[in-house]
Amino acid sequence: MIRRAIALAFVSTCLSIYGQEELKRKFTDRDVDHSRPLATVEELLKDKLRWKIGAEEMLNFVSDGGATKLIDSHGNLVVRIDPPEGVHEVIASRDTSKLLLGLMTDRGGRAYDYSRLLRISRDSRGWHVDTVLSHETAPMDKLHRWISELGALSNSGNKALVKLGEASSEKTPYHMSYSWQTWQLEPSNMISTGIRVPADFDD
Repeated sequence: MIRRAIALAFVSTCLSIYGQEELKRKFTDRDVDHSRPLATVEELLKDKLRWKIGAEEMLNFVSDGGATKLIDSHGNLVVRIDPPEGVHEVIASRDTSKLLLGLMTDRGGRAYDYSRLLRISRDSRGWHVDTVLSHETAPMDKLHRWISELGALSNSGNKALVKLGEASSEKTPYHMSYSWQTWQLEPSNMISTGIRVPADFDD
């Protein structure tokens, strides 16, 4: 009986170790593939590669050797985004005069880190490209804080409804919570919480 119990325990231990190693191998093969090419803007944006700006301008997202280019109606380069950064989301202001781009940094294996938002606008002097809510500067430099979704952009381009993710603590274990918030982009300041934008959003 004792020998049989020891044998069964040994087999059970071997199966457990094999199972753990097999799960580890599958996880590694599936999620940590550092050899794969970075996702293209066509894969990330799919059918949202062309955006009308104002009454006449059209902006087009195109891939160029791994980089992402934003080209206007006249073939002029508005902005170039080099890897490992990529454009994951785009929204337009209500009057279609401005765009807000959500950029993420690809770190391989289908894993991404929040990078920044890019605001695109145009006036009589030409195109303007501004970085806002960058992960490198306050208030977005807090560990585990990131913008997971873009909701709306004001006509002025200085207010945005975003879904913000925050961790309960900087150290593990922690849990993430998400909430819709309206932010002033410059200077960065949270205006309100909730899925609806304030009444003066477009003022």
